[in-house]
Amino acid sequence: MFEKLHKKLTLLCSVITTGILLVMSAAFLLVSENSQRQNSFLSFCADMGSLLTGMEEQDALSHSLLKKLEGSKYRIYLWDNGQPFLFSSLSSSLYCQVIFLKKSRNL
Repeated sequence: MFEKLHKKLTLLCSVITTGILLVMSAAFLLVSENSQRQNSFLSFCADMGSLLTGMEEQDALSHSLLKKLEGSKYRIYLWDNGQPFLFSSLSSSLYCQVIFLKKSRNL
């Protein structure tokens, strides 16, 4: 009789412990996912803010700056007077190393 009760209580304890572990794991996963999403968004905002600030301070985009942007973790598309600015199609001649762009107040 005690053995039967012992087995039932052991099973009950195991089920309750498993349930608690599952609930706590799900809660931790939810909290950590939300925190990671928020940190990723804040990092993106900071990166884009520094990129835009750097680009606004310059009257010209150098070939080396465009290469650095191309190697970053973001994909950046540039337009010049409504036309896509294709960095990969630029030749390496001296005339194409520095491209002068007019600053637009609409940006």
